[in-house]
Parts: sequence; C-alpha cells; structure tokens
Amino acid sequence: MSAERQELTDLAASVADGAPIDWGTVEESAGTQHDRRLVQHLRLVSSVAELYRSLPADDDASLPEEEAGAFRWGHLVAREGIGRGTSAEVFRAWDVELHREVALKLFPAGAGAASRRQAHVLSEARRLARVRHPNVAAVYGADSDGDRVGFWMEFVRGASLQDVLDRDGPFGAREVALIGSELCGALAAVHGAGLLHRDIKAQNVLREQGGRIVLTDFGTGEEVGAMSRGMAGTPMYLAPEVLRGGEASVASDLYSLGVLLFLLATGRFPIAASGMQDLVRAHAEGRRQRLRDLRPDFPADLAGVIERALSPDPAARYESAGAFDEALRRTLERRPASPVREGRTSAARRLRPSLIPATLAAVVALIVWAGWRHRTATTTTNARIDSIAVLPIADLSGQSPQLADAMTDQLITVLGRIHALRVTSRTSVQRFRGNGHSPTDVGHSLGVRAVLEASLALGDPSPNEPRPVRVNARLLATDTGAQIWGGSFRGVLGDTFALQASIAKGIAESVEAEVTPTEASQLQRRQQTSPAAEEAYFQGRRFLTGVSTENWRRAADAFERASQLDPQFAPAFAGLARADIALGFAGVLTQPEARARALAAATHALELNPDLADAAAALADLQFYYDWNWAGADRSYRRAIDLRPSGPYLRTQYARFLAAAGRLPEALDQAREATAVDPLSALAAVTEGLVHYYARDYASAEAALERALQIDSQSAGAEVVLGRVYDAQGRVGDALRAAQRGLSLTRSAPVDWRAEVVRLHVRAGRVDEARSQVRALQRGKPTPTPENLAYIYLALGDSDRALTLLEDAADQRDPALLWLGVDPRVDPLRGTPRFDALLARLGRPE
Repeated sequence: MSAERQELTDLAASVADGAPIDWGTVEESAGTQHDRRLVQHLRLVSSVAELYRSLPADDDASLPEEEAGAFRWGHLVAREGIGRGTSAEVFRAWDVELHREVALKLFPAGAGAASRRQAHVLSEARRLARVRHPNVAAVYGADSDGDRVGFWMEFVRGASLQDVLDRDGPFGAREVALIGSELCGALAAVHGAGLLHRDIKAQNVLREQGGRIVLTDFGTGEEVGAMSRGMAGTPMYLAPEVLRGGEASVASDLYSLGVLLFLLATGRFPIAASGMQDLVRAHAEGRRQRLRDLRPDFPADLAGVIERALSPDPAARYESAGAFDEALRRTLERRPASPVREGRTSAARRLRPSLIPATLAAVVALIVWAGWRHRTATTTTNARIDSIAVLPIADLSGQSPQLADAMTDQLITVLGRIHALRVTSRTSVQRFRGNGHSPTDVGHSLGVRAVLEASLALGDPSPNEPRPVRVNARLLATDTGAQIWGGSFRGVLGDTFALQASIAKGIAESVEAEVTPTEASQLQRRQQTSPAAEEAYFQGRRFLTGVSTENWRRAADAFERASQLDPQFAPAFAGLARADIALGFAGVLTQPEARARALAAATHALELNPDLADAAAALADLQFYYDWNWAGADRSYRRAIDLRPSGPYLRTQYARFLAAAGRLPEALDQAREATAVDPLSALAAVTEGLVHYYARDYASAEAALERALQIDSQSAGAEVVLGRVYDAQGRVGDALRAAQRGLSLTRSAPVDWRAEVVRLHVRAGRVDEARSQVRALQRGKPTPTPENLAYIYLALGDSDRALTLLEDAADQRDPALLWLGVDPRVDPLRGTPRFDALLARLGRPE
C-alpha cells in the first residue's frame, strides 16, 4: 500500500475513533483530486459524528428536567432509573453544568441516620475516586442535596460480559486474553490505590459500545489489609481461602479474575457445584474442572496462565496484577491478530483503497444507528422475582441443628418484612428438608419464583468471645435452576439478627425488590443480645409452633429466661406475650392472669421496638379476645401485617377477626393471603374453610377443609370444623363421624370440641346419650363453659336456656362469643330481642 493510501486509511480510522484532526493540514497534503474528494467526504462524516456525539440521550437537552419522571438533584437531572438495590438507586442523569451524561447513585433518606449514611457514601466515593484508570469507571463527585446523599460517575453505555456471554456464547482465545489484560491493568490501579475489589464477576465488567472494558461496582471493596467484617462477593468466584473464612487479599482478587476468564472461555465455572455446601466440599476435595477438558481447541499456553490464577494455594498464583498481565501479554505476542478478532482501528488500516467509499457509507450508517440507539434504548430484565421460599438451612458442622432450624425461621421472618416479596412460611418449607428437591419441584409445589438454599457452620469457641457463625447462601430461579445471587455471611451468636438482615438485603438487591424506607430501617435495626438469651429465644420460637399445652408452657419458660438474661431484648417479650395468650386459652392461666401478663409483655416489647410485628400481633389479640376493642384490634392487626406482610399467623388471625366483625369478603382475602404464603399449611386451609362456613358457602368450605386434610391427614381441627359444615348441610351422620374422628386424633381434646360432639348426638336424635354426656362433661376438668352448653341446649330446642347461658358467657367475657354474629349454629335465635341485645353487648361494629 502506498504512503498516501495508508494516510487516508489512518484518517478514516481517526474519524471512526473520534480523534482530533487538523483538517486544513490534511486537505493541503492530499495529492490527487480523488484523494481530496475522499478527504472532504471524511470531513463531512466527521462533522456528523461530532454532532451525534454532542447530542444528549434525549431530544430536549436544554430542559431535561421537563421529561416525565425526571427530577433535579443538585446540578444533576435524574432521568430514569437503571438499577435499584436495598441501599441505593442508580439513575441515568444529565450534568447541566458540564453537559454530559453521568450515572447517579442516590441513597435513600432515613431519619436519624443521615450523618452515618453521608459518611458511608463519601467513604465509598473516595475509594472509587482514588482509582484513575481507563478500565475503571471514573467517579466525578459526591454531595448531599436535601435529605439524600449520593455520588455521580461515568455513565458506561454497553453490556455486561455476562450479557454478552449469554447472548453469543464463549469468547475466543485472543478476546479472552485481551479482556484479561485490560482487567489486570484495572486491578493494578485498584491495588495500587490500596484497595481490594472483592466482587470481580462477569456482571460487574462492562463492554462499552466502543469496545472498552470497564470494571464497576466497588460496593464490597475495602482497604488492602483491612479486617473484613464478613465474607463478601459471589460464591462461585470466591477463592477457596475466602470461602473457608479467610481474609480477602490481592491473591483472592486475582483468583476471581481467573474464574471470570475461565467462564468467558468455556461458559462454565471451574467448580461444578449444586449448592453452597457442595461448593465448599468441592474445593476441599480438589474437584476442579480443567479448561482444556472443556475447550480442547483452546491454546495451551493461555489455558496454563488462567489455570495458575486458579491455584488453590494463594502463594502459587501471580504475585500481582502486573505479573498476571505480563503472562497474558506473552500469549498474545505468540498469537498474531486474526482479521476476524482485530479491533476497530487495526481493521480500518487494512482496508483496500477501493473499499474506502463503502467504508465511509458504513461509518455514516453506524454513527446514525448508534445515535438512534443512544436515544431510544431501553433496559430489559428477566421475569421479576416476587416470591421466595427459604429452604431449611443445612447444618454443615453437625453441632447445631436446632440453631439451623431457628435461623431458618428467623430468616423467613426477616425477609417477610419486605412487601415486594412473598416469602413462604416455615410450615410449608419444612417438607423440603434435606437434599433431592430441585428448585423446579419446590417452585411448582409452593408457587414461588425463587428458592434460597443456605448452610450454617459454627466456628471454634474462644474464651470470653461470642462463638462465630457463618452462613453461605444462594438464590436459585425455579424456572431454570440458575443461580441469581449468592454470598457468604459471618456473624456471632447473640447477633445473628444482623447476619440475617444482611442476607435479606443481598437478596432484595439481587432481585431488585423495592425496599421502602421503613423496611430499610427495620433491616438496619440491631437486635443484639447475649448468646444465652438468643438461644433461649430460639427455643421459645420452636416450642411456640407446637399445638400442645406442654409446648406452650416450654415456650413461655424459654421466653421468660431470655427476657431475664436481657431485659432490653424486645423479641423475647413479644414471644412471651404470645405464649401467655395461648396458655390462657388452654386454661393453664386464668383469663385475667393471661391478659395481665401478656399485656405487660407486649407493651414492654413495643416500648423497646415499636416496629416489632410479633408484639403488634399480640396486642391485637389482646384487644380483640379480651377487651372486645374492635377498632383498636383492627388497627393493631393491620399494623402487624404492614410490618410483616408475609406472616401467615398474622393473616389467619386477622381473617378470623374480620369474620367475627361480619366483614366476610375481607376475611376471605386475608385467608387466601395466608394460604398463598403458607400453601402447605393445614391451619391456613382450615381458616379459609371457617370463613366460607361463616359466609354460608358450604361447598367451598368443604373443599377447603378437604384440602387441609390432604395436607395433613391428622389435622383434628379440620375434622371438627368439617363436622360443623356437614351439619349445616343437613348431613348429620357425616358430621358426627367427622367430629368423632377429630377427637380421636388428639390426646387431650379441648372441652368445646367434646361439647360439639354432644350437640351432634342431639342433632342425630340420640338425646338420652347426649344428656349422659353432658353430665360427664360437667364432672370433668376443665368444665364446659356456658357458651359450650348453650349450643347443646339450643339443639335440644330450649332457646331460653340457651340464651341465658350465652348471657352468662357474656358476663364472663368469654372470647368464644365474638363469632355469634356469623355462626350458623345460632341462626334459630336471630331476630329475637334478647339475641339482638346480646350482640350489642359484644360491641361488634355494624
């Protein structure tokens, strides 16, 4: 090629790259008329390119704040959200002073936490600003405006390497080496600034539209040599020493880069693991796939470079990012560039003169297309993850199965505070304990889009120090089984609430769930206590889920012990209130004693933590069952549900309250919500059946109760309520058999269930047998209440005696009367003056 032609092709390359050009000098040096025309064409193309480069992303650059949804923050105009997590939102924004597009990261406002948040944000911004390198996203500034703090940085328009890999498949060898070399340069700058990245992965590396590779997301970064507060990063990219609980280092960053290059070359990770526990075991057993086994065509020298970075021994890896880069570059020197894989400038310089006009047309088309794309591109995401099942946490150490169960329960509770997520209850997920259940199977059974798998390990105890605990977790999509998110979290016994809150934040951020300021505040609230108090609290939670009087006694004892060990531990007092209410209904405590004890505990819990859902629920139960304060109970139930929308107990209790209030459509909605978050719970199905029964929809009630028995064939409550449904349908024989089955399924049947069997004997015409059973009931302990006897006398046709007994029950403020307004068993009394007066005494809203 002649020197003149080479100059013209170089000139075309400069136009494509946007490099500055002295057009007067170029035109003067053009030798022939043909060359001068080409130079003029190139100058025209350059002017068009410059025009498109100068245009903002939207049509009206002068008034960007007038765009729909745009808002001003300082001298920036935020145009559209491009990312959201639990701690921050990222916007595409316009800098009205410098007239350039930036990425703006804003943190939410929070009462009482502004100064701490500002310090944290400025610290992150300073970390990023210390790094100056073309392959690292540049930070331009940080500030606060109003009650929000944030910083703005370079806006990189392109796709992540993960997106490119998903779309186009594995990369070629030269491309892998070039990307690796650029990232080594980025890491050299990061490490040179005294920082670690700690989360190098395909999702955090962008390929700009012009081809530049950019390392982003320093949210988990820290100072070199800093003592990590907990494991950070994505498990499949973590070095084995970090997975074992060691500190992050330069060597662990280089290991993560090795994993990334292995993934780009093969489309797979070096370690093939089915879960967190399997991942740790695979590292320990050395079960690592070799790159050349997966890509036999891959150059041996480049494969060797990547394999060295993946050495399980940190000392055997490269001593620095520069050494890693040097090894990669040596493979490039031995491998000349191919026309297919060469960069844009090199390709332009290889053009034949005859192709230059076509090239100009292509450049113009490319520029116009890029400008249009720049102005119309939208972000697409995968199907939204809005429902999660937390599978039982596995105990890796074999030392703490009870702790693993308790933490499963607590993690479900913590995640259940986020309105944007429906979190399946512990009752339903217990059926998937152990291995062998695919995410797809779980998703089909529970109706969720993702499952969380986690494992727990206790560290060795140290004198005078809380015992360390580590939880490894990963979130899997139920439709594909693909991993959405993963992490490893460390804490200590006595402060596991903070550990669980960190997991919940990570999950919410990974699925881009909207977290309100109130929810963020709840997740940030510390509930630290002593290990002994925490252990007692977890014991109480476990016993409280039981359905026997003995379990409730043990729960109360455990919560009492926890509250004595730590008088400031609010959850212990909330648990104690619930246990005392249960013991009052079981007859272990008198109703006045149960109310007094539970009210004191719930009130104290709310004084310590006004946002505690369990305490709000206990207060609601007290206001409803004992005080007959319908308006107050309604507010407290709604407050509890707002604090924990995925709480099935709260939903079922509120459904029963709404049914008693005669608000049956609302009650049915709440019962169905309880079934949605606890689909394998017989109790939720029984509650739905009860609401249908009160609404006189007996066919639907029967279907719900049959479903409860399919879930749990030993559900005594389902059988007893089914008996009432059969009786309302006139199927007295079926009703009696169902009620008797219910009695046979429990060792100590409640007296109201036994009284119901007596009533059904009367309905079946066995009056003499029923009278004998009444006498036996009255001799037993506990004795039947007036309300229990009233239904029997009403079945006998003695309405006056039945009404007298119901009035006596009202004098005693028996909570069982609260459903008189909807109970089909008292339909013969409706419309009578005495019954209407009785309903008025209940204070039931009209």
